[in-house]
Amino acid sequence: MGTTAWRRWFAPGKWQRYQSTTSRLQLENPTHIPGERPFDLGPFACHRVPLDAEPVRLDRWLLKNVCSSWNATQKLISAKQVWVMSPNCPAQQHRGSVMIPRFRPSCQGGTKLQANDLVYFPKVMSPVPKKRVPLPREEEPPRLVHRLSTEISGVLLLARHKAAASFAKDMVAQRSFWQRELWTVVCGRTPKSGQVSMPLMSERMGKGLVAKPAREDDGGLPAMTEYSSILYSPLAGGFTLLSMNPYSGRYHQTRAHCAFGLRAPVVGDPVYYQLSNEVSTVSDFKVRYHSTEARRERADLVGAQPRLHLHSRQLTIKTFAGKEVTITAPLPSHMSSTFRALGWSGWLRRAERRAALQSPWRGEEDPHIIEALAQARIEEDSKGETSTVEDADEEAEQEGDVVADSGLQSADESLEDLGRMEPMEEPAPSMPSRGRRSRRRA
Repeated sequence: MGTTAWRRWFAPGKWQRYQSTTSRLQLENPTHIPGERPFDLGPFACHRVPLDAEPVRLDRWLLKNVCSSWNATQKLISAKQVWVMSPNCPAQQHRGSVMIPRFRPSCQGGTKLQANDLVYFPKVMSPVPKKRVPLPREEEPPRLVHRLSTEISGVLLLARHKAAASFAKDMVAQRSFWQRELWTVVCGRTPKSGQVSMPLMSERMGKGLVAKPAREDDGGLPAMTEYSSILYSPLAGGFTLLSMNPYSGRYHQTRAHCAFGLRAPVVGDPVYYQLSNEVSTVSDFKVRYHSTEARRERADLVGAQPRLHLHSRQLTIKTFAGKEVTITAPLPSHMSSTFRALGWSGWLRRAERRAALQSPWRGEEDPHIIEALAQARIEEDSKGETSTVEDADEEAEQEGDVVADSGLQSADESLEDLGRMEPMEEPAPSMPSRGRRSRRRA
């Protein structure tokens, strides 16, 4: 059957679309045998993948060149209306695959199209360009992927919408999404590196909760934290800068592992410092940083009541595209002052330079942060305008009250003046004459 005969099977307008589609593809007829009558492929067409083409999935190639519907693509593949043949197959095998469906090789949507592969597809179909109109989507508030205690500073990861947050939480649960690094300054000296594997259980103490060591049989949850010692200073009984990576997110895990596992409580942690002191008093494990002299020196260095020296320093995540992104947070002011007092400022400057080279992200240059700050300024300005308007209204009301008070005072004064005036003599009531009545009675 010739090409003119096949035109009758096309709907109006499809022949032009078919011609525009076939002009982009390299169509061939691999069923031709020299010396024999030409074999017509009927409703199918055959495309040879170019040599310089990159490997692509079969369903994505169909979606681009054959049809515009994903469901139709899957139905064509499952019904063997689309199949892939090797270029080394003989012409007889090509003819059999065209005539008899059971001779066609079974393919999947994920089949990779390599160079010189022959793809058979229905030529009556062609992709229709779709007008993709972006739907108006309501802006969702950012959602937390994880949490930090109110005393901890540093990097906090948020997702822009609900789907990204749920995906990130699932990846965090599988331990395949991020790598965290926490910096903490502890009292005393710790080993160079290691890990603390100590089950923890939350217990109520006063108005809050604390984490205490407990066996798993008694309700303790398994918790493990890796640590490595970065810097050490012998002042005031000893200070150590630790880099910690908590594998599990138990309540107060890092603080409890420092106090009970390493016997080195975090600087500025009154709860676990006191608990560690009690353990040191009861047990034979004596440390120098609990002595009175060390406490006095430590108060002179970092203050009598310092803030918690626990900082989420660095966070390395994998984006949905598989790219690694490293975000580094600078130290807060109270930890920077402690570093200066201990003589660690030079090392901190070098660490900040290395972090700037490793993490190209800059908060002051991020367009999202710039937009959020501008929106916050606009809201502050609007609040300031409303406050000025309210102040003006209050002033006007106060002026009105003053005017009303003066009016009332004038009214009271007028009443007082009226009260001071002498009373006027009222005329005596006229009595009726009794002569006429007497006459009438008479």
